[in-house]
Amino acid sequence: MMRLSFSQISKYGQCPRSYKLYYVDKLRERSATAFLAFGSAMDEALNTVFRDLQKNKAVTADYKAAFDECWQTVEINKRKHPLMDCTLIGYAKTDFVEDLLQPDDIRFIKAKLSEYGVEEMESYTILKNQLEEERSRRATVAFPENRHKALNLLNWLSMRRKAHLMLDAYVRDIVPKIESVTAVQKQVELKSDCGSSLVGYVDTIVRFKGDSEDTVLDNKTSASPYTEDQVKNSQQLSLYTYALGLKKAAYAVMQKNIRMNREKVCSACGFESTGSHKTCNNTVDGKRCNASWNETVKPEAVTQLIVDTIEEQTQHVVVDNIAEVNDAIAANVFPKNLSACKNIYGNPCPYMNACWKNQTDYLEKVE
Repeated sequence: MMRLSFSQISKYGQCPRSYKLYYVDKLRERSATAFLAFGSAMDEALNTVFRDLQKNKAVTADYKAAFDECWQTVEINKRKHPLMDCTLIGYAKTDFVEDLLQPDDIRFIKAKLSEYGVEEMESYTILKNQLEEERSRRATVAFPENRHKALNLLNWLSMRRKAHLMLDAYVRDIVPKIESVTAVQKQVELKSDCGSSLVGYVDTIVRFKGDSEDTVLDNKTSASPYTEDQVKNSQQLSLYTYALGLKKAAYAVMQKNIRMNREKVCSACGFESTGSHKTCNNTVDGKRCNASWNETVKPEAVTQLIVDTIEEQTQHVVVDNIAEVNDAIAANVFPKNLSACKNIYGNPCPYMNACWKNQTDYLEKVE
């Protein structure tokens, strides 16, 4: 008898051998990406929103403070680390957007760079790009810790500002569509005849305005928009609706790519530009103005809400597949999926060297 989570089922589907190395052999990387820590902090912030809605039908909690509190630490292999400048964390190139930084962030960066002994530059984008280039060149030589801390600090602050905008957009765009909240972080369990079970946690169960049925609502952060068919083809949502006896499910997607809404207004004639001219191209008294622009940005996050019905046939296909995965794990069947080695969520599999070269010295065993 086994007790599995949907994450385990998903990892086995990606590559059975990576499942074995992770869950059976308990071999883990010594570092992690910021993606999971960011998602956990966003979940905690949204939990405060939904608990308010469940009790009061209004959002009163400081959801940004809830995010900030969770965005302070990260757990890697059962050890907690301060997240702000943790050099065990990796960020994506698009995580940093200099124009999102606030005056408080700038003052904080200046103080920390002085503490790290890293020279400050006029543009933090240039500094970040320089640090990333240095790090990539030092693939076989340790990247200086002080410079690594500076790089991660810039990303950490930018992601904090992104999160605040994303949460504001969620409360602005998604929350008004919700009539009531039935449950928050509800555990669901699916048991087999042999006694094995699959356990998961639903973000929330809601009833949307104008609807007479409850809907399983899953909150996601994403670098790109979801397609309209992703709800009805989701294994996870199919499982949750089946286990709860529901038909409808939804994704609330918060996009990490922020719309900057840049505006350029002429400092002399007040002309608003929509082009890429370096100076004002407006004609005044028969002559081009040529004055400088006053540039501003009004950053705004974008959300998606995709609601769909999951067909009973789809639910049964997913449940049957889970049963097959359960049987395979019980029988210790863990073949390599070599086609997935270079594309696990867009990145190379962390176990490539273990599979291809039988090297595991870069991994640590976590009991």
